[in-house]
Amino acid sequence: MERIREIAEEFRDYWVALPGAKACKLDWEATWRNWVRKEGRNAMPRNGRSSVVGVDAHGVPL
Repeated sequence: MERIREIAEEFRDYWVALPGAKACKLDWEATWRNWVRKEGRNAMPRNGRSSVVGVDAHGVPL
């Protein structure tokens, strides 16, 4: 959940700081969806597999 909050803050900061017409969007929901999709692609290794096999009950990688 914390990572989602970080992504949302990055999204907001990016668009608030962007000047001019480039920062004007007709569909902010679509802009958000595209941002999140891009974030997901950047987080996934090129082979399409997660580098973490699993985690224990405390979130520690196995």
